[in-house]
Amino acid sequence: RFRFPDEYFIAKGTFSGAAGMFLRWEIWKRLALQPEIEYLYDGSRTAAGVERRHSVLAPLNLHLNVINVENGMIKLYPFIGAYFLYGFSMNKLDDSSAPPQRFVDTEWGLNVGLGLTLMKWQIKYNWQHSLTNLSSVEGQKVYPSRWNFSVGYQLW
Repeated sequence: RFRFPDEYFIAKGTFSGAAGMFLRWEIWKRLALQPEIEYLYDGSRTAAGVERRHSVLAPLNLHLNVINVENGMIKLYPFIGAYFLYGFSMNKLDDSSAPPQRFVDTEWGLNVGLGLTLMKWQIKYNWQHSLTNLSSVEGQKVYPSRWNFSVGYQLW
């Protein structure tokens, strides 16, 4: 959802989806670095209506393997990192007469989450919070915030 901290209303979240790829580098038995690239379709329900955006998202996370058994076949790890997002399209999905929000194209933010690897399957739940004010309107603040659940498969 898009957060408007200075407004009287609270924007509601909408279902979002993403697809992408990741690489995982084991730095040490307990530490891994994972860059990702994703296509993201997200949005929010605001006072102006439902708005959606198409973006490319690039998170980079550091994983701390607190459980690493069976030669890495089972891992449990909290992770933290940063992300960069480039939004290339924004549209309204309803018939309201309010104009669409004007947002900047780029966003920087933080990731925090928990992951589980079972053999080659990776299951993660994380929170992403923008550090960038997306509004291009003077004096208005808009900060996206996302909760994500993801499933991935490591090819090698």
